[in-house]
Formats: sequence, C-alpha cells, structure tokens
Amino acid sequence: MEKYDVVIIGAGIAGCGLAYNLKKQGYNGNVLIVDKKRIGSNADCGYRNTFSDVLKEYNLPYYHKYRGIKIGANDKVFFTINEPFFFVNYQEICEFLFKDSNSEFRKEKAIDLNKNTLITEKKKYRFKYLIDCSGSGFFLRNKFKFKKPFVYYIGKTKVIKTEEKLSDKYFFCTTNTSGYVEDLYPLKKEIIQGNWQITNRIDFNLINIPKKNLLNKFFKNYETIKTSLAVDPISPVFPLIYKNYAFLGDSFGNASSVGEGIRPILESSKLLSESIITKNLDNFEKKWKKYNLEKYTKCLISKYETKTNHSFIRYLNKRPSKEELFEIFKDYPDIFLRALKNESVNLPKEALKKCPANFIIRRAIYYSYLKLKYAKMQFFG
Repeated sequence: MEKYDVVIIGAGIAGCGLAYNLKKQGYNGNVLIVDKKRIGSNADCGYRNTFSDVLKEYNLPYYHKYRGIKIGANDKVFFTINEPFFFVNYQEICEFLFKDSNSEFRKEKAIDLNKNTLITEKKKYRFKYLIDCSGSGFFLRNKFKFKKPFVYYIGKTKVIKTEEKLSDKYFFCTTNTSGYVEDLYPLKKEIIQGNWQITNRIDFNLINIPKKNLLNKFFKNYETIKTSLAVDPISPVFPLIYKNYAFLGDSFGNASSVGEGIRPILESSKLLSESIITKNLDNFEKKWKKYNLEKYTKCLISKYETKTNHSFIRYLNKRPSKEELFEIFKDYPDIFLRALKNESVNLPKEALKKCPANFIIRRAIYYSYLKLKYAKMQFFG
C-alpha cells in the first residue's frame, strides 16, 4: 500500500491549485492527486475568465485579452465595464499549476474510504490528510451524508463557428428575472456561448433559454462544433473540515456566485495549504468563514430568491425587472466590477433611493433568512 501525506481527489483548479500552493508555501510532504479522467477534465468547453492580478500571482498563461465586459438583460446591453479580462483555457492552467507542484497524478476513480485509506478502482492509498476536490461529484459529502449546496448555476455551453463577424474586444453577460444568464465570448476563430440557470438542484432540464438572447441577436447562421454540461455550486455549506478530511472548491460550494471561479478557489486553496502545513485543519474553516461567509451571503441574496422553495419568499416574489434594475445601477459599474472580483459590496445610498421600496425590504428579508440559515448550519449541522 502506498503512503502519502496529502491525497487530493480531483484534478481541477481546486486540486491542482492546492498542490501548487503547498509547494509554494514550502510543504515538504508528498502529495498525490487522483482523478478518474485527466488533469483539468471538467473544463466546461474550456473557458474561464479572470483578472491580471490572478495571472501575475500564479504566472498563468492566457488565451485572449478583452478590454472589458458588456452587461445587460435579455438581448440588450445596458452598460460596459472597461477593465481588462483575461480568457483562459481551463485545462491548460490546471496542467500549468500541476507541473509546478511536485505532486504525483494517478488516473483512477475514487471508490471508497476506510479511515485513513482511500480506495480507488486500482489501489489503496494511506494518507495523513484527504482533500475532497471532487466538485459536484461530492465524494465525501455523499460518503458522510453531509449537506450539499442549495443553489447552483447549471449550464449548457457550446463552441460555434460562423462567417458572421463580432468584435473580440469585449465579451458579454446578460440575465433575466427567471434566473437565466447568458455569457458570450467572441474569439478570433470561434465563439463560445453559455446558457446558465440558477437552480436549487442539478437538473439540466431546468435551463430555460429565452428566445431573446445574444446568440440569436448576433448570429443568424452558425455551426455548433462542441457542447458541454456544467455545474457550479454557488452556496457554501459546512463543514469544511471533518477529522483529517477537508473540502475545497465546488465540493462545498466555493464557486463565485458572480462568475469568476478561479480567484475564490485559489484563495481558498492558500488558506487550506497554510492549515495543512501548520497541522491545524480547523483554522481553514475558521479563516474561510472570517474572510468569505459574509460576502457570499450578500451575493446569494438575488440568487436565492430566484429558485427558493420557501413559501414566504415565494409570497414576496414580485420584483422589478432586470431592465428596470439595470437602468438604476448602470451608473454604478464599479459595484459590478468589485462583485466580479469576488469582493464584498454594498449598494450606495444614491442607488438605494432610486430602488422600489419592496425591492429593498425584500433584500433585507432574504439577507436575514440566509444569515439564520448559515447560523443554524454552523451550530446544528
């Protein structure tokens, strides 16, 4: 039986990012990553976007640089954020992080767990620490019957080719009141488009693609050359630590609820690597809650109201359209930029004064409800 100090289940951005940060922070133990496919296999048509500070910190390669992002509702753009965004190849950056991690990789499917032994389809591995980076596969959460995230972005993404031209200087993101989000990435040789839906369970039949969307607006004729399904859990759940096991990335809902999934997961991997090095896993959960729980709660307000089954919140479901809200908030693009960087934001007083009273009251109720939900989760499991 082979023995490792750290065994990581999953070779996505969480698993490879943790392995990279362990080495970067001087960890001397041996690290193994197991994944049933390949490194960076959960690529969702291969795309992510991020900012220059993330690229510089990890020296990551990028595929395309945008001047900014155009934001709107349905097929209408309301405002533009002029901030450089970097389109990256997900599999490529996972491989990049892994190669600079000094860890080992085995293409094996994790099957079961017996105390400090991970059982795969081929071997058994003894470990000091086991880190679940299995994403929406929820390996350990299924094993221990722990709570799973309660809000998701589920997506159907496609790569298309067309003779019709669209500038590749900006990419697009639009939404509507049903919880649908479309992102559109014009590239030099192809177009990547995602149809995303906020849901409370993983069911791709729930994706409600409207007729008015950017793809239909910009392109009359195109060829779809690749499609993929994607799941992004955006509602963190606890525990993050159980005995000598830890959860990282989508396995506990660590995806950002505003779209930039790389930053929050890499930041969390730094916290976890520090806790592993100091042999104090409990610090990971404490620090994560301190730095992140409040901003995730705020970001979840509008997402939770869209697909919650709670009867009282459904009673308050009347709300202004996205068009009405964007008319109000288009004068505050800095708020959207900070949210995209996974920072905690508060709406300015000037904007709140323009909002309907029921919108402000409803947000306050959602916020209080989510705070109580997390308090109960932390104290009662």
